[in-house]
Amino acid sequence: MAAEKGTPTGGQAGDGQNRTTSSAAPSERQPLKRPFWLGIRGKLIAIFIVIKVIPLILLCWLAWHEVDSLGNQIERRTALMVEETRKLVKEVGRKAGEDSIRALDLKSREAIERLTTDTARQVADFLYQRDQQILLASHLQPSEDRYRKFLKPLTRPVLDHGTWKLREDRWAPAEQEPPQTDTVATEVPDNRTDWHYRPPERQGRPVSTPLYAEISFVGLDGVEKIKVTTVPWLSPKLRDITRRENTFCKAETYGSFLRLLKPGEVHVSDVIGAYVPSRIIGPYTEEAARKRGIPFQPEKEAYAGKENPVGIRFQGIIRWATPVVDAGRVVGYVTLALDHTHLNEFTRTIVPTDERYTAINDAASGNYAFIWDYKGRSICHPRHHSICGYDPQTGKAATPWLDAEIYQSWKGSGLELEQFLSQAPQFSSPSLKRKPAAELTKAGWVGLDGRFLNFAPQCRGWHELTSKGGSGSFLIFWTGLWKLTTAATIPYYTGRYADSPRGFGYVTIGADVNEFHAAATESSEQLQKLAEGYVNMVDRENSLAQQEIDYSLASTAQSLSFSTLVMAAFVIAVAIWMAAVLTRRITAVISGIRLFQSGRLDHRLEANSNDEMGDLARSFNEMADELQSSIRRVVESELREKTKEKDALIAYNAGLFESASSYFHNIGNSLAGINGKLLNIRRVLESGTQYPEAFRMLREAHEEAVAGGGKDDRTPELLARLEEILLNRALPRIAENLEAITRTQNHMVQTIKFQQDMFNTSRQRNVKFVQTINLAEMIENVMEDFQPTLAKHKISVHLELDRGISVKSQKNPLVHGFTNIIKNAIEAIDAGAGEKREIRVDLFGKPGDRERAVIRVVDSGVGIRPEDMPFMFHSGFTTKADGHGLGLHSLLNFLNENNGSIKIASPGPNSGAELLLEIGNE
Repeated sequence: MAAEKGTPTGGQAGDGQNRTTSSAAPSERQPLKRPFWLGIRGKLIAIFIVIKVIPLILLCWLAWHEVDSLGNQIERRTALMVEETRKLVKEVGRKAGEDSIRALDLKSREAIERLTTDTARQVADFLYQRDQQILLASHLQPSEDRYRKFLKPLTRPVLDHGTWKLREDRWAPAEQEPPQTDTVATEVPDNRTDWHYRPPERQGRPVSTPLYAEISFVGLDGVEKIKVTTVPWLSPKLRDITRRENTFCKAETYGSFLRLLKPGEVHVSDVIGAYVPSRIIGPYTEEAARKRGIPFQPEKEAYAGKENPVGIRFQGIIRWATPVVDAGRVVGYVTLALDHTHLNEFTRTIVPTDERYTAINDAASGNYAFIWDYKGRSICHPRHHSICGYDPQTGKAATPWLDAEIYQSWKGSGLELEQFLSQAPQFSSPSLKRKPAAELTKAGWVGLDGRFLNFAPQCRGWHELTSKGGSGSFLIFWTGLWKLTTAATIPYYTGRYADSPRGFGYVTIGADVNEFHAAATESSEQLQKLAEGYVNMVDRENSLAQQEIDYSLASTAQSLSFSTLVMAAFVIAVAIWMAAVLTRRITAVISGIRLFQSGRLDHRLEANSNDEMGDLARSFNEMADELQSSIRRVVESELREKTKEKDALIAYNAGLFESASSYFHNIGNSLAGINGKLLNIRRVLESGTQYPEAFRMLREAHEEAVAGGGKDDRTPELLARLEEILLNRALPRIAENLEAITRTQNHMVQTIKFQQDMFNTSRQRNVKFVQTINLAEMIENVMEDFQPTLAKHKISVHLELDRGISVKSQKNPLVHGFTNIIKNAIEAIDAGAGEKREIRVDLFGKPGDRERAVIRVVDSGVGIRPEDMPFMFHSGFTTKADGHGLGLHSLLNFLNENNGSIKIASPGPNSGAELLLEIGNE
């Protein structure tokens, strides 16, 4: 857009005026290079092709089209028959497969929903049994011995899957059990139809495990009086349980509920236990640890079934409490802490496939069951790192696995996690498109709290299915598989769970849908193979018929194409010969015109023929003669005009010089007179150096006369002589010279005033040297003068000038004012600290008034403070240390008096400045 100064261009601006750009115009106009087909020869050849070759091709195409249509009709009818047969066979196979799959889906869904509901009821029955046992324990006389006897028979088997080891980067049992090969056959013939035998289920080795991890008696003061524990991870010390830090994992709050219980009422806590993290989700192998960049230490990460069978297991409790009554009054409280292992056992062994049960679950298969509490938190899961827990150091809930958006909001809020989650929306717009927080995944904090697990939308689905205490199922695409997932409310409504429609929580089961489709899919594939075989046979027959048709069509097309090509080649050859003859003379004319354009104005065309080409050459020669004469006249006229302008300028400058010389001569004479008068005053003052001696002599004479009794006292006589010297000689001479200096000063003032009046009078009488000024040339000349300074200060200049703009005005004041503006811009840029060092000058006509020109100067200098803006054109105002404050003021006065104006603007300090000069004709 911007260009270097003074470089013309041959292009046209939008308003039709020449613009200054960065590319130099070539010294000689280059011939226009055009494609061959855009020339006359190409066009003539094209005309012959259109009127001769194209009709031949159309005739050939019509013949081919008729033959091809016949072949296509036969092909379409055959293809339609084949396609309809294919669709019919495929539709039969597809419909049979879909019906089989749908029937099995409904059957499988019903079976899994029934399994989920049965499991939820079993859990509820198990929990209600704990209610009965806590009430039974409340009738025992509190003592450690009775409590131990009470706990001893209360055990339940827990399946032990044995030792597992990592083999070839896969976990496997240390001891492989031999497969069962025995089978059972019926001896009754009537029972042999679809006889099916299943070997006994192998669910691991059952280990008898205490139901309760602890029983305690708490006094009315909240201090434990008796405590019996059955696990090593619970402290046997007696503590004040009203203080949370004295409870398990510092997270239990049952101490504040005890006093609210009435006889026969039961308090039941949430699941309490320390959270167990894992930095690997999925099979914990050496390769997985290497990819995550962590040491291979599966025994230090969370247990996860077949994915990590040697990891740390979740250790938690659910505490029951009820008052102990003696003689009709409450004397304390008994508590039972259920070992969480027994609750987890309800879902740990369930497999919703043909396998039915397992001693160790495989979460990676997607076929497993788990339990959520009434709030939507995971409390039983094959992957123990998915179970929500607490930080045993602080007693606060461990950070759950959050989606990335919630995690970033939490970090940005500055709040504690518990306070943030209490305010955060729950189950907010869950979607598979959301992603988990990578920071939590990397740290191993992956506990499942469905309320904030927004990248797993099934959590909200389960919560909605159980919102009214019921059950149900739905399909979801999760971890690359379509899964049937179910949810059923656990109908346990004791204590805090009485107010929840979900009771204790809900059981969920997930199953890979593809495993239930296997039989139907196999049948569907067999039907599809039969259909494809039949379709392939029809396709082969159709292909043979098509080949015969294609061969016939190809032979016909080859014959038609050859004959058409021969005729087209002949026509094109004739067209090329005729075009060459017609365009040879046109080419000669064009070459002569280009020589004339390149500057050879004396070049003329040969005009020997009497045809149209001869007339064209003669007309061009006449035009060239007239144009050459016009150019000569224009050049001579411009030279005369320039000479007149220079003579007038010389005369004007001579007049100014003569006037200035006379003015300075008068001032010089006045200054010489003042110098003489000052010299006289100096002589008088130098004679005053004798006065101290005279006064000393007066004092001595007066003292001698006084000492002699006053005789011969000449003091009055001497004083009279001194008075005469001062009053009659020295002071009059000084006054005379001062009066002369005053007269000379007045004369100088009058001289200066006369000179000013003379210039003002000449200006009032329009005694001005007005000439036509090409503003683009004026700007370029000024910038050329500043070129060394700009290069020294490393300042770039961008000009965009409308070279067709001229005004009638006084040139010298304009040049002086524009020079001062550029000088100010350079100083402003040099005083700044910015990296951008640039001056931009634009010249354009005022929109709506082409008789007025606008010059815009923009610099990247220090800018102007807002408080200085009102004073920029005041006389004497300057922001520079060595400035006089007259430049802009003088330019403003000139423009105001000569049909112009000036404006200045700046965004502020260090933001540069912009000046707009508007100039009209005087």
